[in-house]
Amino acid sequence: MSWFESSDFYIQIGILCIHFCLFVIVSINLLTSQRDEPRSIMLWLITVMLLPIIGTIGYFLFGYKSKWIIRHRVKNALYKLRKMNLKYERVHPYSEGKHESVYNRMLNNMKHREYRRAKNNIKLLHDGTEAYPRMLDAIRNAKHHIHLQSYIISNDNFTREVFDLLVQKANEGVQVRVIYDLLGSLWAFSTFFFLRYSKRSPNLTIRAFSYGMMATPWRIQRRNHRKLLVVDGQIGFVGGLNLAAENKKQKRIKPQIKDLHTEIRGPVVNDMQFQFFRDWFFSGGEDEISEEAQNAYFPQIPPSGTSIIRLMGSGPGQHEHGIENLFHTMLATATSHVWIMTPYFIPDITFIHAIRMARLRGVEVRLIIPKRADNFVTTNAAKVLYPTLLSCGARIYEKSGRFMHSKAMIVDNHIVVMGSANCDVRSFYLNYETAFVVECEIFNRHLRTHFREEIKKSHEIFIDEIKNKSWTRKMMESICYLFAPVL
Repeated sequence: MSWFESSDFYIQIGILCIHFCLFVIVSINLLTSQRDEPRSIMLWLITVMLLPIIGTIGYFLFGYKSKWIIRHRVKNALYKLRKMNLKYERVHPYSEGKHESVYNRMLNNMKHREYRRAKNNIKLLHDGTEAYPRMLDAIRNAKHHIHLQSYIISNDNFTREVFDLLVQKANEGVQVRVIYDLLGSLWAFSTFFFLRYSKRSPNLTIRAFSYGMMATPWRIQRRNHRKLLVVDGQIGFVGGLNLAAENKKQKRIKPQIKDLHTEIRGPVVNDMQFQFFRDWFFSGGEDEISEEAQNAYFPQIPPSGTSIIRLMGSGPGQHEHGIENLFHTMLATATSHVWIMTPYFIPDITFIHAIRMARLRGVEVRLIIPKRADNFVTTNAAKVLYPTLLSCGARIYEKSGRFMHSKAMIVDNHIVVMGSANCDVRSFYLNYETAFVVECEIFNRHLRTHFREEIKKSHEIFIDEIKNKSWTRKMMESICYLFAPVL
């Protein structure tokens, strides 16, 4: 029997055909969905070519971008929002009596423009120790509705206390809606935490942002990282704080997390409400909301303070690259200093170049990150960027002790950026995030005080420490950095 007639020949031909088909499928998706990322395209193409089966599985788990599915769901959500015939007024983006600054001109010229809201009152809250009691008080005093959204909702004593209160308010006739991320809240979901509470009141509705991750695991990269609470359309809480007992100072709970959150009153709460409903409809919320309810969801909010706040959302299909553009704008327009506090510092190289450009203009750049993050890979990946930052004059501080989960940027003497977004590739390109820009000298001063207190508890990194590292340590950090696009 000739070689062409042997079964091995046809098996090899079949394997080659499968390999070729997988390569073609991945190539078509890459070239149509990631046209602006040539290095990523080449990396995936080489990986699939050399390791067809493993490479293809890896691509669909970590690199696949189902933009057409996301856009369809976003359009459906926007259609429902239009059907609501929103009641709140979209005011002029520039507040009264304020000169249009360079940073505002840049933000207003973005493709997706968010509006500056004047006359808000904002309060800085440290950790769950300060934030949770105020959030619980707002929930207790709710009259019409409670809208809660969090990336992580734990199944612990504190979270059960929150949900018991939500059930109580729902039984009193208050409409309660909760959105959680399926990956971030996987423990609570897998222990039937949400299922048990959703059955306790018809006025309590709990939804995952995207159930599709269970059937389509490649969408595990699309995580809703927002943390938001809106009560009666009058008061809002937003920042980086998840719902978990570890965010409070308690003797028996370790590790404890240090975080920042805010309480906001004023017209910008309408924008927080709008963002919640956008995610609610995206996740498959109800189609019809009565006109009477709409008026309660978007009430006329009286002036509450002197702060000007711009709320910004970002995520695939929803103002893509909005957070990245915001961070770059802050660096490009700063005149005095930019101080950054972030639990994860793994941005792309363009952000590092933006820092270098700011330093060349004489802008002081300081960065506080945890000495040890909550996982080994992110801790070491960030250290690869230290030599470049230190060589251009940026100052880096590593914070020891409780894990610092705070996310804040201080720009000059009157601008603050806070929210759920980390300074990393995931927040720039993959996650659904919320950030807000505060123009307020007093709030800026309070945050600067907090920043200086954190610096006192931190260790400043110098270039000599980097040079004296062993080659094995440097190699380990470089390997960790390879995973930066999916961390």
